[in-house]
Amino acid sequence: MYNKIIAVFIFSAFLVGFKQNKTTSDNPKGDFAIYLLKSDTLKTWEARQLPLSSLTLADKPLISFKDIIRYDSLQHNITLTAGGIIKVKSFFSKRTSKVPIPFIVAVGSEKIYLGNVFVIGAPYIVPDVPYIHSSFKKTLTIFRSADGNTLDKRMDERIYKALRKRNKLN
Repeated sequence: MYNKIIAVFIFSAFLVGFKQNKTTSDNPKGDFAIYLLKSDTLKTWEARQLPLSSLTLADKPLISFKDIIRYDSLQHNITLTAGGIIKVKSFFSKRTSKVPIPFIVAVGSEKIYLGNVFVIGAPYIVPDVPYIHSSFKKTLTIFRSADGNTLDKRMDERIYKALRKRNKLN
């Protein structure tokens, strides 16, 4: 009886470890990525009330380092590959709600900051978080928070270090 319990426990631990490795394989340790949240019902203004560590990321990043040609550290413009453009435009084209969408910039498994995708036609913008505008061509810009008084979270050295490592930082 105890052998069966131990076997089930070991098998369960193996599955949990496999699942964790699977999700981090889309964003290898130390690499830059932009994730949406796993919950598509949580609004940005609600998410910003919660600890960043409590927010669950989607299984795959919306933008990974593989989708980036260059990241301009002065303007925070991200020049995307053709595949990255298709991926992001596809995401935007499927959105029907005009409610701003939360995203998280991460480096590896470390969540750096919460942001907001501002959708054209949205009645408001969440003022104290950086944001991405849903209309873009080849370059996606992460804008500073609209209130201008909040610390500029985009300038985190961990982001620059990860992008430098992949020769993506301009």
